[in-house]
Amino acid sequence: MCIPRDVHPHLFLPKTPLLFKIIGQITVEECFLTARGHLRPPDKEPIASCWLQQRPNITSDITWRGIIPTLEAIIEQYGGEVDPSELLALGPDGKLRLQMTWQGDVGETGRDLPIFDELGIQRVPASISDVPFGEAVHAVFSIEFVHDRTAGARTVFASLFAMHKA
Repeated sequence: MCIPRDVHPHLFLPKTPLLFKIIGQITVEECFLTARGHLRPPDKEPIASCWLQQRPNITSDITWRGIIPTLEAIIEQYGGEVDPSELLALGPDGKLRLQMTWQGDVGETGRDLPIFDELGIQRVPASISDVPFGEAVHAVFSIEFVHDRTAGARTVFASLFAMHKA
């Protein structure tokens, strides 16, 4: 069913995210996935992030192999030059990494980080030693594009909705 774009031009339609889900493991490098997150002033939104990489098994290898062509197709549809460095990187081992970023609202704290255990109970890591490195995690995220008009730059990143132990 096709609906012309201007059927109701006066109505505001909120963005409906297309969610992606992947199983991976959190890397030790550049992990800010704790209640503290990235250090920011209290009047700014809290931000936490980490890089995910594939698990050491064939199923994960097959799944992760399809990430680059899928994300390239999405970025291509967005149009123009887009910097993917906030989304994708190759690790020292040559394997693909996908950065997950959570940005709360002003007034929220890192304790609102959507990290859960295998039973669905929220378990925000208090410190880096509480992060489940090397364990399988499910990450649910959307792809977000940011156009900084003053800098003339376009970036893409993965906005984390939830992460839980597999």
